[in-house]
Amino acid sequence: MPLVALSQAEIEQLESECGAIDDILPLSPVQEGMLFHIFYDAGGPDIYAIQIGVALEGRVDENSLREAANTLLRRHPNLRAAFKHAGLDRPVQIIPKDFSLTWSSVDFSALDGPERESKSAEFLRQERLVRFNPGISPMFRFVLVRCGPEESRLLITDPSHPDGWMVGAVAGA
Repeated sequence: MPLVALSQAEIEQLESECGAIDDILPLSPVQEGMLFHIFYDAGGPDIYAIQIGVALEGRVDENSLREAANTLLRRHPNLRAAFKHAGLDRPVQIIPKDFSLTWSSVDFSALDGPERESKSAEFLRQERLVRFNPGISPMFRFVLVRCGPEESRLLITDPSHPDGWMVGAVAGA
């Protein structure tokens, strides 16, 4: 791990916490600021969190969509970063080899129009408020929101990339 000054014992500690590791990198200045804010106000909202809602028309194959999200994270290792700091002189970002995609789905399609819109809006608001654990990879949540038989929304919530890395990765996927 040439970019960070870690002892073999520290690397082994990180491997015991995270499993097999692809890389260990220093934090960028933006990441250091994000980590500071995460710990400074642990009870407030993730101020760097972004939420993208992609409208999907037609029938959606949820398994294919979930596999596409997995492929995105496998293809772009930086999107799998987790931040570790306990027991280290300086925080680092860990790029694990293995990860578990956070995926869920909700179905509002049986509700009538106004109730569906109200429930969907409240769900999106609540989803945005759920805090991330910076030490667990990946720091993404994917939710498929079904609004009707031919109408869905893919909701992607990401606290770790305020400068648009995720958006760029999706566009280049």
